[in-house]
Amino acid sequence: MTLFRELKEATAPPIVMFNTGTLYDLQFGTYQMGKDSFFYLNGGMGPFITGLHGIGNTHKSTTIDSLVLGLLRLYPDVDLFVADTEGSKSLERIANFRTELLCNMTEAAVEDIMENITVIPPEECGLADIYERLQKIADIKEKNKKDCIVTTPFLDPKTNQFIKTWIPTIFFIDSLTELETDTENTMLDRGIEHKGNNTIWMVDGNKKTLLLRKLRKLATQYGIHVICTAHTGTNIAMDSFAPPSKQLQYMKQADKLKGVGSKFTFLTANMMQVTSKFCVDAQKQALYPRGKTMAQDLHEVTIMSQRAKLAPSGISIPYIISQSSGLLSAATHLNYLRVNGYVGLNGGPSKPKHATSWLPDVNFSRKSFREQTQSDYKLARSLELLAQYRYIQLNWNQDKIPINITRTPEEIFDLLQKNTLKMDDVLNSTGYWNYKPTERPYLSLLDVLAKIE
Repeated sequence: MTLFRELKEATAPPIVMFNTGTLYDLQFGTYQMGKDSFFYLNGGMGPFITGLHGIGNTHKSTTIDSLVLGLLRLYPDVDLFVADTEGSKSLERIANFRTELLCNMTEAAVEDIMENITVIPPEECGLADIYERLQKIADIKEKNKKDCIVTTPFLDPKTNQFIKTWIPTIFFIDSLTELETDTENTMLDRGIEHKGNNTIWMVDGNKKTLLLRKLRKLATQYGIHVICTAHTGTNIAMDSFAPPSKQLQYMKQADKLKGVGSKFTFLTANMMQVTSKFCVDAQKQALYPRGKTMAQDLHEVTIMSQRAKLAPSGISIPYIISQSSGLLSAATHLNYLRVNGYVGLNGGPSKPKHATSWLPDVNFSRKSFREQTQSDYKLARSLELLAQYRYIQLNWNQDKIPINITRTPEEIFDLLQKNTLKMDDVLNSTGYWNYKPTERPYLSLLDVLAKIE
């Protein structure tokens, strides 16, 4: 029918997400056919509210810092604002999160990125301060709209035109739990023991709910990628005969989000929980060392998607996190293959040396590969592609994928030997979409698989 054509024209275009260069993009995204009949991964950070929570010392900040830095590396026009409500941010530390070839940056590139990062000190991180700053960001983008809009390789299915979207502005509140309101400060000025302070937590939740509602609208309207960390507390049963209900299907009954307002689980488009454990071998040494890596430096940080509006919920990925170097993509990719049946690796658990199925002539061990991937892009890329393939095999609905993903990596390798697309071309490519020309030719995993159909 055409009766409502005028109203249909106001329909918002599909959401475009920007890649971080990690498995996170697959965990919260999907491939879509786009420019020149290539498949592009619409996954990563987007113009909505992303939430991540966990108990203390589970590396929430390090994880988000690493993901965001990956996005800034791929899209150098992006600006990042960090509301440091806990007084724990260091630009120098974030600058060290660049240790692998796929994420490697020159010192000059790091300096350029650091110029795009603004850390807001705790004394300027009141709720009203943050709201005012976000409104100013929106106003500035509106005034400079022509310079802030880019054309993506994604097609709008309604118009069949390339989708245009805002260059992201990332606003990271670390943490939302510790964000204070002016009302709270006024209440405390009356004295900690004042009886009127009994409702302080109601005020805290009320004001943060109002802020989140506004942020959700600003995020969508102006391409502001809002990210909030939060602390996980205990969901205490007030009545032993009526245990507390779970806040979300994939949250434990005993877990409760602290100090984020009652609507945090509803207003976040993607929400995750992190858990952490030491990443060590049987001798309690670092499982993936580089040089004299201390055992306590490496952690396996598992991110579970508890709410995902644009992807399946309930999926977990173990990421390898270094306290000194941030998220280690190559180690994450190798670890993902190791814990999921060694598919894509030549050599099983008992072998001291391995090779990837797509680069069989290059051997490595878990103690050497981190240094090898510093100078061998093809090794790093083969680990990345094979980890992506294994993730899709295990977690995506095969009925929704227009390409055969049941073949083994070895079968794919053999088919490519007979194809015009050579493995060298595959391993010298990049799989992250961009609105600017990239140094390496673009070729996603699904494009590779399509070539052998």
